Amino acid sequence: MATYSSLASNGLVKQEVLAALDCGYKHIDCAAATALRHEDVFLTSKLWNTQHHRDYVETACRKSLIHLGLDYLDLYLMHWPMAFQRGTELMPKRADGSVCYDNIHYWETWVAMENLVDKGLVRAIGLSNFNGRQTDDVNTLAKHCGQPGGVSQAELLSHCR
Repeated sequence: MATYSSLASNGLVKQEVLAALDCGYKHIDCAAATALRHEDVFLTSKLWNTQHHRDYVETACRKSLIHLGLDYLDLYLMHWPMAFQRGTELMPKRADGSVCYDNIHYWETWVAMENLVDKGLVRAIGLSNFNGRQTDDVNTLAKHCGQPGGVSQAELLSHCR
């Protein structure tokens, strides 16, 4: 179950997550959800595009942990392969409406995410919205890929169906 689309539904995320748990859901994608009993579910969150810089990755993860009331995440995904300009806006844009991208390669972000596994902040890391070539690129350098640390969201979701 993903919680992102529920964020705009008049604050009903908690009720929706509880209903899903009552129905037997075990995997909750908590891009920004309420605190749950961690032992009952597999919790996933995502690193947003404005946080791809290596100096921001751990801070962003720790912020998610605080918001969720957790000591660790089961899975932390790099949400997209492209980095946006750093700052407080989720979708930084120029005056003409185009997105402001940052020149940070996803390899740099992945290496910073591997440090989260090493520190015990997350059990596993993975990729979301990456194509096959980009995934293969990460696999060539990943020390946590092919071990419990490397997960593709597409593979995870197909397994959970």
